[in-house]
Amino acid sequence: MINAHNYVIKMKFAKETSFVRNFLGNLLSTVSLTVVSVPYTQSHSLDTNVFNQSGILAAQFRHHASVSKWVEAVLIFIYPFHTEKRKTEEIYVEMLHDVFRQIDSQKILVKQ
Repeated sequence: MINAHNYVIKMKFAKETSFVRNFLGNLLSTVSLTVVSVPYTQSHSLDTNVFNQSGILAAQFRHHASVSKWVEAVLIFIYPFHTEKRKTEEIYVEMLHDVFRQIDSQKILVKQ
């Protein structure tokens, strides 16, 4: 049977946060009415593997980024925008662009 593809690209997105730090930051900020703002970080990663038609790994890429969020409970009514979600989407789009730029610049998908 002939394979219908020349290459397979497998991507895995991951997001890591610290539940304890997030919970304590939100609690402290809420109790202090934002007098004490608490930042916490979310780590994002993209692992990409490119396999050739034979199933052999042709290339592997890893990208990491992080976003710091400031917990300010009082400002939720003044600033109700979802900037964290937007920033996360921007990070994932930039990671995808980087991966495809690297694949293109290294000419991984060019048949030899």
